[in-house]
Amino acid sequence: MSVEEPVTKLMTTPVHSITVDQHLSDARRIMTRARIHHVPVVDGRRLVGLISASDIMSLGYGEAPEPGGDLAKIMDLAHAVADVMQRDLVTIGDGQSVRKAAELLSTGSFHALPVVDENRELLGMITSTDLVRYLAKLV
Repeated sequence: MSVEEPVTKLMTTPVHSITVDQHLSDARRIMTRARIHHVPVVDGRRLVGLISASDIMSLGYGEAPEPGGDLAKIMDLAHAVADVMQRDLVTIGDGQSVRKAAELLSTGSFHALPVVDENRELLGMITSTDLVRYLAKLV
C-alpha cells in the first residue's frame, strides 16, 4: 500500500446513483438504506451532479425518518433532483493517485470525490472516511 497507488485501489464500487428524472425521495431513501451521505446523479453513466445529505437537510428533510407516503410526495412535489443537486463538482480521474485524492479532499468543503474516466463516466466514489481508513493501514 502506498499513497502513490491509483485511486481505484480505494474507491467504492458499485456506486448507488440516481438520474435527474428520479424523485428526490429516491435519493433520500438510498442514503437511508445504504447508510451513505452522497448520491451521484447520472445521465446514463455520465456524472452530471451530486446530492448530499447536507443538501437534503438544508431543505428540512434531514431529520425526518425515511420518506414514505405523504412525506415523499411532499418532498417530490416541492423539489426536483435537478434543482437540489450540486453541479460544480470536484472529481478525480481513475489514473490519479491516493495522494491526489487526499489533497483534493483536504482542501475542499466536501467529503466525497467521484471517480470518473476521461468521458466523465462514473466509476466509483471516494469519501474522506474511505481515505482515513486507507491511510490508517499505512501507519
